[in-house]
Amino acid sequence: MFFRKISFKRMFGLISEINKESNVSSFLVFLDMLWCFLFYKIGYLEYRVFGFVYLKGKSRSSFMTSKHNRFFVKTLNDPRFCFIFEDKAKFCEKFNDFVNRDWIDLRKSTYEEYCDFLKNKQIFFAKNVSGCGGKAVKAINLPKNNSKSKLFNELLNDNFFLLEEAISQNDVMSKLCSSCINTVRIVTVLNDQKVLVMYSLVRIGDGKHEVDNVSSGGMYCPVNKNGLIYAKAFCDATGRYYEKHPLTNVLFSGFSIPFYIEAVDMVKRAALLVPQVRYIGWDVAITPSGPILVEGNTIPGYDMCQNYHHLIDKKEGILGRFLNEVKF
Repeated sequence: MFFRKISFKRMFGLISEINKESNVSSFLVFLDMLWCFLFYKIGYLEYRVFGFVYLKGKSRSSFMTSKHNRFFVKTLNDPRFCFIFEDKAKFCEKFNDFVNRDWIDLRKSTYEEYCDFLKNKQIFFAKNVSGCGGKAVKAINLPKNNSKSKLFNELLNDNFFLLEEAISQNDVMSKLCSSCINTVRIVTVLNDQKVLVMYSLVRIGDGKHEVDNVSSGGMYCPVNKNGLIYAKAFCDATGRYYEKHPLTNVLFSGFSIPFYIEAVDMVKRAALLVPQVRYIGWDVAITPSGPILVEGNTIPGYDMCQNYHHLIDKKEGILGRFLNEVKF
């Protein structure tokens, strides 16, 4: 909500960015932002992302909001089956053929199996099975942890039950940012046996963290049906757009995602495994040999795909496509 858990520093920082970009006075932006909260139930970040300072009336009504997204999630995803996605270890088990890396669930494994997992690994990732936003993931460097038994107990006590082999990223993707795996988010909806790709984008790390999540300082770019980035990156943390990565200096527009067609084919096949959960946001890593699944999300984001400066053909949101193409 607008005034609940609000960060005035962040809000006025976004208002300042909007003012510089649009030349609309900060006071008018604030008043319009408040009106949009009351009428459309969107917050200040959504106001910035959706470019509502440039839009009015009918155009604004074309944007999917959190209210719409909750409706789609509730209607399309059977909660009795969502646990498969919400527990990261259960996800790995169900989609093992697409995960395509070594992993272990400490809730089900013996100490001997844990030691066997550690063999020939200098680094691996430990995850809280229900964590989100990249906040419950940590890299474990084995040379710094000489006591396997001590580490085993620490992981169990801290609820880091899922251990995963570190993903080897494709060299092309590492050019964007090498400090983390830059994942491709592909959102699908299952209509009977037909899988619709609603949108895709690539999330890019800031070079300072081991994850690419937007909530951890990362940024994102839109990706077209051929796997080509076609617009600037947007960073939620700063509220700014970037033509180039601020650390790697790589130009975003025109960057081609390797194995993108194969990634789309993979998530379409994966979407058929749990037909009771129809609306999924897939996170895909691109390795030297092709795409693999990182995880699936039963509450896909709705704001990143409606970023005003990423809307090329029409300055309209994605709500109409959901209402017209998805069978409820």
